[in-house]
Amino acid sequence: VLLSATYQAHAPGVEPEGLAAAVALCCDAARDHGPPGARCWLSVGPYGAALADGSEYTGAYSLGTGAVEALAAAYDRQVSALLATPRSNEAEGVAFETIPCLPEAVAAARVACVDQSLACACDVW
Repeated sequence: VLLSATYQAHAPGVEPEGLAAAVALCCDAARDHGPPGARCWLSVGPYGAALADGSEYTGAYSLGTGAVEALAAAYDRQVSALLATPRSNEAEGVAFETIPCLPEAVAAARVACVDQSLACACDVW
């Protein structure tokens, strides 16, 4: 499995062209240079990766009682941006990486299982 290296790609700071280039590179590497059966997966990182304060490892985000909703909205934006790239249909699935706390796990599961565009588009890991 090759990951698209888009772990820290959280809107609004990421240009669509950058996401598209990362996805294309991953797909090309899996197809042209990987071992037989190599697959590209779209990489989605934790909310804290955008904060650049180490909180992606602890989940200490200070989001209060609306944490799950805020985290799910952040994941939804990140996944939607990845799925909007021109070659996202060539990826095998979406990998949610480094889930540091229960609210984040619930938010990722909510987006993975409820978001119709994701549920219909690919596998989730």
